[in-house]
Amino acid sequence: METMDRQITIITSMNQEYYDLIGRILVDSFQQTWGQKLIVYSEDMDNINGVEVRKFQSKNLNDYLDHIGNHRSRGFTYKVFAWIDAARNCDTEWLLWLDADSCCIRKPDTRLYDVLFPNNHICSYMKTIMYKDKNGWQGKHNCDSAIISFNTQTDQSKTFIDEFERLYVSKEIDNRELYPKPNDTHAFVKCIEDADLNGFKSYNLNPNDQSLSPIKETILGEYFRHFKAGRKDKTKIQGVINKLISSTNKLKDSPTALAKRIERVERRFRNG
Repeated sequence: METMDRQITIITSMNQEYYDLIGRILVDSFQQTWGQKLIVYSEDMDNINGVEVRKFQSKNLNDYLDHIGNHRSRGFTYKVFAWIDAARNCDTEWLLWLDADSCCIRKPDTRLYDVLFPNNHICSYMKTIMYKDKNGWQGKHNCDSAIISFNTQTDQSKTFIDEFERLYVSKEIDNRELYPKPNDTHAFVKCIEDADLNGFKSYNLNPNDQSLSPIKETILGEYFRHFKAGRKDKTKIQGVINKLISSTNKLKDSPTALAKRIERVERRFRNG
């Protein structure tokens, strides 16, 4: 079993517009539950109360943005170069990424640490399988990288980071003969598979590879929520998250009652 005393660097990225839309809910929910420092990479924000803000200063980022133009993957590019910078400069054993549209609903405990920061693994992630037979990609290994952890101190870690960066600096990730889309998920999977071939295993958090939005089907669903595109305009998200945090605090020792309470809260949210 892991302990809660290990040092972890926790990061995300967002601009001011995205912070106003939903990122502020991640920040608030994180501060209510984790009690640790959150680092936010941003291209246009200088300060968030209680948070360390780091400004993007990567020439490689700007070069890739010029290359990708207005492709829908453009927003993921900031995530990619935030992760690279943090991974290269991290002074803790583990680096944890949280998407800016994710939210925390429960305080971390040893049960979560066991799977997010497992001994003898280089990464902990949610594996998925591409189910559409578009351009022959059906069955390809992919992942949901909304929440993904990385061990910075293995003998493979620098190679992992170097390859992840190379895929973007060389623009190889935008080669449709090699990758379905220039998304970070495919870069992570490439590096995870390379590490596995070299004997460095990753921990798969997702027992159902077919689910493309698997957080609630994994142990992470007890601690996080992820509000994807179609739900980001919901004005009730902040209230729902606050209710879920309150419920997990009050009922943490009564799992059956907690599950019923969470289902009731989220059912009301879905029904508007």
